[in-house]
Amino acid sequence: MDSKGSFNFRKHLKTIKKEYGMFASLLIAAVLGILLALFLYRRAFNNIVNVKVKSLREAFEKNVDLVEKQRKEKKAKEKEKKFDTDKFLLPPFGGVPDSAKDQVEMAITEICKRVHFFNTMKVEQIQKLFKSEDMHYLVVGENKDELERTVNGIVSGVNKRLNQMKKFRGEKKDFNTVNWDGYFTTSDVVMVSRINIRLFDITGIYFGEAEENIKRLFSQMLEEKDPYNASITVFSECQMIFKKRIEGENSSGLIGSILAEVLGQFNRLNEKPGPIFMIAWTTLPRYVDSAIKRRFFNLITV
Repeated sequence: MDSKGSFNFRKHLKTIKKEYGMFASLLIAAVLGILLALFLYRRAFNNIVNVKVKSLREAFEKNVDLVEKQRKEKKAKEKEKKFDTDKFLLPPFGGVPDSAKDQVEMAITEICKRVHFFNTMKVEQIQKLFKSEDMHYLVVGENKDELERTVNGIVSGVNKRLNQMKKFRGEKKDFNTVNWDGYFTTSDVVMVSRINIRLFDITGIYFGEAEENIKRLFSQMLEEKDPYNASITVFSECQMIFKKRIEGENSSGLIGSILAEVLGQFNRLNEKPGPIFMIAWTTLPRYVDSAIKRRFFNLITV
C-alpha cells in the first residue's frame, strides 16, 4: 500500500472513532440520565410511601387509642352499673306447687331466722354458728314454670315475713309465739333485693369481662342495706352457668372461668357475713358442678 492510501485509511479510521466516540458518549450519558431519573423517581416514590405509611400509622394509633379509651370508659361505667333488682313481689304461695309448699315454708323460716341472727348477734358468733354455704338453696325439678313459681314463693314469703319482723322490732315480741299468717297486708314494702341472673347477664364481649361482672355482682350483694333487708340472687337455669367440670377437660374456657370466679367469691361472703342468700334452680341437676352443689347446700325438690 502506498503512502497516500495509508494516509486515507488512517484519516477514515479517525473519523469513525470520532463519530462512534460521540455516539458512545451520548449513549453513556443517556443511560446515566435514565439511571439518575430512576433513582430520583424511586427516592420520590419512597418519600411518598413513607409519608403515606406514617399518616396511616398515626391514624391507626389514634383509632387504637380511641378504642382503648372507649373500652376503659365502658369498663368504668360497667363497674358503676348495677344489676337490676325486682321492685314487685307476688304474694307468698301464689302458684307454688303443692309438693314444694312445706319446703318453701321451711326455707322462708330459715332465711328469716338468719336475718334475725344478723341483727341480734355479733359477727364472731354468727361465724361459729353457720357458714355462707348454709344459706343458699338449690331448687330442682322437671318443670321450669313450677321451679320459677317455687322461687317466687320463697322470695315473696321472705319479704312478707321481714315486713312482719320490722313491725315487731320495737315491740320486743317473742317470734316463736307470733302467728305470722295473721299479719300479712298488701301495703308491705319491698325488703328483699332480688337479682335475677342468667348466663347472658354475666358473659361479655371482652376477655375477662365475665369475671369482672361476677365480682360486681358479689359487691352489689355485699352493699350495706337496712338491717332487716335481705339480698336474694336467683340463678336461673344454673346448669348453664355452673356447668359440671369433666376430668381431663380444659377448664380455662369461659364457663370454667365463671365457675372458678364464683367459687372464689364465696370467700368474701364468709369474711363479711350478712343477710345474703342465693337460690339456683335447674331442670338438669346432673349437669351442675359438684362444688356448686356443696355451696348451695339446701336442696328443694319440686
